[in-house]
Amino acid sequence: MPLELRQVEKSDIPAIGRMDRLVMKENGISQAIWKIQEAAGIDTTYAFERFISTGMEHHAETFWKIVDTDIDEMISVAKFSFQYHEGEAYQDTPVQGEEPPPQKLLEFFTWLNKESNAFAKENFAGRPHARFTDLAFLATHPSHRKRGAAHVLLEKGTQKADEAGLDMYLQASLMGAQLYKKFGFEVMSVEEIDLSQYGVDKVETRTYMKRTTRAVGQ
Repeated sequence: MPLELRQVEKSDIPAIGRMDRLVMKENGISQAIWKIQEAAGIDTTYAFERFISTGMEHHAETFWKIVDTDIDEMISVAKFSFQYHEGEAYQDTPVQGEEPPPQKLLEFFTWLNKESNAFAKENFAGRPHARFTDLAFLATHPSHRKRGAAHVLLEKGTQKADEAGLDMYLQASLMGAQLYKKFGFEVMSVEEIDLSQYGVDKVETRTYMKRTTRAVGQ
């Protein structure tokens, strides 16, 4: 069954939302976010769709999918954020006109991202770079794993970063880290996150990885 790399379109967002829910249903961090959103009366599917679609039309965003052309279905997707300007290592782009997230969710992200923000600023603040994360931006449908789809997406993203002369970083799961190493990412640190205070009886591990830009063709 042939696979084809295509640009993500706005019409793909609902399918990406469904895929994310399927792929991340056992992930403790996602479970904590959903609990907070549901307690605040927020539609978790709609919230994710707004989140994942933010910045789609910005020149710094690269958003790709892999389609199985035999069944004409998206089986994998990845969103990379290329930051070309100097300044903070990572900046969230608010959706104009949207209600702000509930305070508890903001507090959760402040707590969750303390180490990741410190890592990003230490390694990238003041320098243009590319950013990619596997928590919300890379997903492969469970029925289509081990077909090389994620490999194609990572190959595309790292190629674009090299062409732009940008270093990259990401936060990986233990499983994802093995794949990223094949593309030149090196482990910088590992963090264990105890989510029990947010009603989830899990300890998730995040691996912080960095990739130095390479000359095109290497």
